[in-house]
Amino acid sequence: MAEHVLVKEFLKNHSLVESNIKSFDDFTQKRIQEITKELSDGLPNEDFEIKLGKVRVGKPDLIESDGSSRQITPAEARLRNLTYSAPIWMEMSINYAGQVETEEVQLGRIPIMVKSGICNLNGMTEEELIKNYVDPKDHGGYFLINGNERVMVMAEDLASNQTFIEFQKTRKRLMLRLFSQRGAYKIPISVVENGEGIVEVSFSRFRDIPAIVLLKSLGLTSDAEIVSLIGKQTDSLIVNLYEFVGIASTNDALMWIAEKNSLQGTAKEMFRQN
Repeated sequence: MAEHVLVKEFLKNHSLVESNIKSFDDFTQKRIQEITKELSDGLPNEDFEIKLGKVRVGKPDLIESDGSSRQITPAEARLRNLTYSAPIWMEMSINYAGQVETEEVQLGRIPIMVKSGICNLNGMTEEELIKNYVDPKDHGGYFLINGNERVMVMAEDLASNQTFIEFQKTRKRLMLRLFSQRGAYKIPISVVENGEGIVEVSFSRFRDIPAIVLLKSLGLTSDAEIVSLIGKQTDSLIVNLYEFVGIASTNDALMWIAEKNSLQGTAKEMFRQN
């Protein structure tokens, strides 16, 4: 009974789709800009420098056949089987030989969630909503794609940068899983011990990379240093170190990984693109 009272009190001031709308607003107002900044910071600056600047999402609009543009409501998008979307713009600066040119370019269009902060219905009174053929009791939280309503399916995900250990019954072995996240990038990583006792790491397009080889590719080429960082010398550790004792340098480890994954080009080219 107490649970029903709490639910009723919550729904007096909140809707069931409020979390969807807040998530979409956070994406358009913050996350897109954060992703753009990370991409900009990772661009190579060799012959010329490219900087990606401010991202701006416009209001949902419609471009007619004569080239004119005007704002559109969800009701019109439904009736005309249109996608309720808005243009997305980004500032781009190019620095070449000391000359800087900056221009705002349109990247494309993005579907807009009904009743979100960017939606044209945002801020309308009940009378204005009715005038625009919108049910005042419609809480939104969905998209209109070609006139059809589409909703986001909520999915449960593992917490980022937290280790999880699970037992694989079919192979009868332990697996360590981790969703490594840095800024906008989120990559699943798994660590297992194969049948020969070699600890292997899988992430992105790289599969079954021996952990010792991966450590050496990151600069830990001394077996003694690896043992000291792990802090405990076990039979399994000795087996792994002995198996790859022939890999003595970072470049050797990188080329070993490249050969296993059929990567081509110079070391710099191969690992920049991956």
